[in-house]
Amino acid sequence: MKYSIETPGKHYSKEIYAKTKKYQKVFNFEIGEGVHDTWNNEADAFKHTFASADMAIKLGSSVSKGVCDFHEFRPAKNPANEKNMDKWNNYQGRIIAQAIKTKYSPLERIELIKSGKMDDIIADMVMRKMKNGELITNPEKDNRRFPEKDLREKLFDLKNRVFYKGELLLKDLNDRDIRDVFLDQALDKEGIPIKEELNKKVLSGELIYVENYTRADGTKVSGYYRALPKS
Repeated sequence: MKYSIETPGKHYSKEIYAKTKKYQKVFNFEIGEGVHDTWNNEADAFKHTFASADMAIKLGSSVSKGVCDFHEFRPAKNPANEKNMDKWNNYQGRIIAQAIKTKYSPLERIELIKSGKMDDIIADMVMRKMKNGELITNPEKDNRRFPEKDLREKLFDLKNRVFYKGELLLKDLNDRDIRDVFLDQALDKEGIPIKEELNKKVLSGELIYVENYTRADGTKVSGYYRALPKS
């Protein structure tokens, strides 16, 4: 498929619907009948997660998030529980994209996209998440709620985050919010410290180190340094 910034429109929606139907035959996940066959079921969850991952890989996570959020907040769109399901699954798609970007180099990703193998990789990872219960497949029965604020902002607490040399990879700086905080810190007179310097500040009470933990929704958070709360 020739890919461009215009593809998240009607043509792209048809492409994703066709791929959802294709992989439903492969993985045999739940699908409905008629014009609403991919609505509030496993096919719906697959469609949103797959599309979000696909866009994040080809156009970047920010574009994927922006397009998906715009889709959910159009006037007279879905009720709250259905928006919650879609936003939850869209986020899981961006997680998949990040994992793929970590595993494959840019050149490898281009070859996989050209050959069509990238679709299979994404579909397999979506199904693993579905089987592990990481996707919302029924908005009426699943009580998990996607936070109003983007999870990334909550996990990193970016306004108070303190980075150290070597912590971030180039791919992390593709995230606009992380890049902005990193650059502000880099331009500060103290610059980016080494990890040992931050450990000393933790011991002296100047910084806080947040240990690894797992959120109630199953999201794993790596340890990070942050400034003291303002009194």
